[in-house]
Formats: sequence, C-alpha cells, structure tokens
Amino acid sequence: MTYAGRLDPLAEGVLIVLAGDEVKRKDDYLCLRKRYQVSAIIGFSSDTYDILGLVENAKAEGSAQLPSILGALQSFVGTFEQTYPIFSSKTVGGKPLFQWAREGRITEVVIPSRQVSIYSIAFMRSEVWTKEDVLNNVTQKIAMVSGDFRQEEALESWCSAILTSDRDSFSVVHFSVECSSGTYMRGIVHDLGRALGTSALTFGIKRTSVGNYVIVEE
Repeated sequence: MTYAGRLDPLAEGVLIVLAGDEVKRKDDYLCLRKRYQVSAIIGFSSDTYDILGLVENAKAEGSAQLPSILGALQSFVGTFEQTYPIFSSKTVGGKPLFQWAREGRITEVVIPSRQVSIYSIAFMRSEVWTKEDVLNNVTQKIAMVSGDFRQEEALESWCSAILTSDRDSFSVVHFSVECSSGTYMRGIVHDLGRALGTSALTFGIKRTSVGNYVIVEE
C-alpha cells in the first residue's frame, strides 16, 4: 500500500490510499488536480508559513480591506514558479528542507522552486478575530497535533506575539483554490500577505477533492 499526495500536519481532507496493482499507478494519481479551502490570518508571519511555526507580528500594516483581498487573490491565477517553503519535505542534498531548517543550516542550500498552476481562486468570506480569539483558536489547533512539530515553542511564540501586538483585532480570510498537483497552500498564503503589504500565515487547510475523488458533504 501507499498514498498519493501528502497533507500538512494541520491539514484535513481527501488523501488517496492505493493498494494492490493501483500502487503502480501512483504517478497518475499524483498528477491530478486538487481543490482546497484555506483559512489565513492576516497580520502574522512564521518560519513554517502556518500556525505551527515560530510566529512574529507583521512588520507592516498593509491592507486587509475586501477590494485589496479580492485583487490579491486573483493575481495568483495562472502558471508561475513557486518556491518551496523551507519547512517542506522537498529533498535537497539528500535530506528534506525542513531538516536543514531545523538544524539552522538552511542558508547552506539553494531553495528550489517548481512550476505550478492556479486554475481558479475564489474569496469565500472574512471575519475579524480579537487577540483572545486568535490565541484561543490557535491553541486549540496546535493541541490537535502530535509528533515533533515544536508545538510548545510555537505556542510560546504566539503568546509573545499576541501580548506585544499593538493591534486589537485581526482579519481572517477564507478562500477556495483549484490548482495543479504540488502547489503549496502555505506558500500562497505567505505570498498573499506580501501582496497585501503585510504578512499572513495559514490557519487551516481542507483538501476537498483530488481529481474525481471528492468529499461528500452530509
């Protein structure tokens, strides 16, 4: 048995598991288009591009107004080179990038990129979270993760970022994406923050389909 396509530690949704002769067709399954629903918190950045990283406040105010968000999202439609997040499983020099990053040696390697395509991207909704909302939601999410993902360090950095922030509220943006295989949603969110003139990181990812394999909503 094997699986086709990884999911981030905090991601959920469709994961294709292959058995028997279908294992030989793994590459065919890996090439299928994917759809995601993504949630992004505007105003923070982290080294993993999501809430499991070491978090910092945004260095610039930027704009989280709806017209700016809509324009920024649409700018991603098309084919472009996407740089791999440094906390990813892409192998460089015989070991994954995240291992280089964890060892503090990421500057010793060249971060690779790959061509990806965004076929469609659509704004779903936005909401405003207070500092307490952010910390409560992040704490609950981090508690769901097991394994060595620096959970304690991440939570400590969140507490520090919230306490030192001069903002009282933060925008959370929800959007859907249809894309080619290998597209990192964390990378899209990171670049969304830049497009808005500030920072952003991923709060949640739900893969809703891989090819014709779709989550059936009850």
